[in-house]
Amino acid sequence: MAAGGGGVSPVRLTVADDPALFRAGLSRREMEVLVCLTQEKTAIQIADQLYISENTVKSHIHHIFKKLEAANRAEAVSKAVQLGLVESKPS
Repeated sequence: MAAGGGGVSPVRLTVADDPALFRAGLSRREMEVLVCLTQEKTAIQIADQLYISENTVKSHIHHIFKKLEAANRAEAVSKAVQLGLVESKPS
């Protein structure tokens, strides 16, 4: 398992208790993948960390892009920060 990376931590992880997560429509697993995206991990690294296949990671990423209306990883992370789903990296 890869060591945690710098500066971004999840703020919320449960859909049931979190209005922002509910509005975004992200599942708990999609949120876990999104947090890994904020750490600039590759699909293979995410798969290893979450004990899922690379194809499953890619599927979650596709769903995240669709739900956040993002075209790429950077835009998805930016929108997640704006929604308060993750904290931004310190400057």
